[in-house]
Amino acid sequence: MNSNSTAGGYQIEVKTTWFRFELSQLRQLIVEWDREIGCQVEENQQEILLTFGTSPEIQLLLKGRKKRKFVDFYSGQVFGTTMDEEMLADFLDWLCNVQSRASDMIGLLVRKEGDDTRPLFIKNGQLYDEARMIELLWDHFSTSRIRESKRFEDMYHFFRDVPKYSRNKHTVK
Repeated sequence: MNSNSTAGGYQIEVKTTWFRFELSQLRQLIVEWDREIGCQVEENQQEILLTFGTSPEIQLLLKGRKKRKFVDFYSGQVFGTTMDEEMLADFLDWLCNVQSRASDMIGLLVRKEGDDTRPLFIKNGQLYDEARMIELLWDHFSTSRIRESKRFEDMYHFFRDVPKYSRNKHTVK
């Protein structure tokens, strides 16, 4: 993640991404997103790159693969300066609203200058922090002997693996 330092700002790193849109739906959404926050599209036969945000303050890049009827976005990156609390809240709210399917997810590392990195997970339009995720996982796995739900398993692995990046060092590798 590229970012400039400002006192008390937040930095975001995208660790995992999975969005799926129908091609026709995506074309309509791009027009809508361009009006709201700015959206640039670069595409070729197999890949598509979406850049959200027109200001140099903050931009989100999503990279996806085009299929016959769908586009699957599998990686993302945040560019720009550090965000204040209001920008962070708007950015997270927008990410929650972008998701349209139960399988859509994005795992983020959010770091406030001077503090440890915190993982956030957005799945199906819901924002999960560590405490909420641990509570949901505990409830889910304690009431069910059969781990039938992939959605919680994905989040569990993200929260299990991500914190080790920030425990020993204050920077994320």
